[in-house]
Amino acid sequence: MIKIGRKLCISLTVVAVILLTLIEILRPAPFENAKINESFFVILTRFIGAALFFVLIKYLSYDILNPKYACGKAALYSLPCFAVAINNLPYVALISGDATVNAGAAELIFFAVECVLVAIFEEFAFRGVLFYSLLKKCDSRRKVVGAIVISSVIFGLFHLVNLIYSADAGGVLLQIGYSTLIGAMCAFVLFKTSSVWLCAAIHAIYNFCGQIVPRLGGGNMLNLPQIIITVIISVFCAIYIILSILKTDVSPDKREN
Repeated sequence: MIKIGRKLCISLTVVAVILLTLIEILRPAPFENAKINESFFVILTRFIGAALFFVLIKYLSYDILNPKYACGKAALYSLPCFAVAINNLPYVALISGDATVNAGAAELIFFAVECVLVAIFEEFAFRGVLFYSLLKKCDSRRKVVGAIVISSVIFGLFHLVNLIYSADAGGVLLQIGYSTLIGAMCAFVLFKTSSVWLCAAIHAIYNFCGQIVPRLGGGNMLNLPQIIITVIISVFCAIYIILSILKTDVSPDKREN
């Protein structure tokens, strides 16, 4: 394996910044379909960003990329969080016909890849680097909770950048709110399992399920049954996370993988 040293890390960062700047200026649109071009741009930029933070995680020697941590007990610990992510799909509205998805196969594939790469990039950056750097210094539950809150709030506020591309300030504020919550949930998963891949999987599913209708369809997604189910699952997950943190030994050398 190539050893990631400080000079190599800085060099790759410079290259990534140059590439991202060029892509932002040129805005490549190789496809005739506008939705596919939108996904292509996001895929390209998030792939570069994810690669950069992958290198940074390796440089910092954070042991959170090992696939084995995403198996066994770790996967079981994450099930309530996966339930929250899957429930973000407006399935009641889709079943009733109040909401529809009318995109073609190519648009669906590009959108799915976009969700995966956005999730990997954001989890590498905000959980893998930011939160884990804070977590490494924690030796008490209060500090662990503080690290979760601080990193999640920063993650939520990061979405203020969307004001550049959207005039819907209310929508951006709403995004900041639920991004902070999903960030806290993913931070818990990393704390409990040491697997950033589980965080990325939950995040990708959450984004795909929540955005597929607005991006690739239309209709009314809100209805009372879905709201009730969402509240029940969310409350259960919140209670599970709180109890799990209270029961887990927070000593860095005793956390379970």
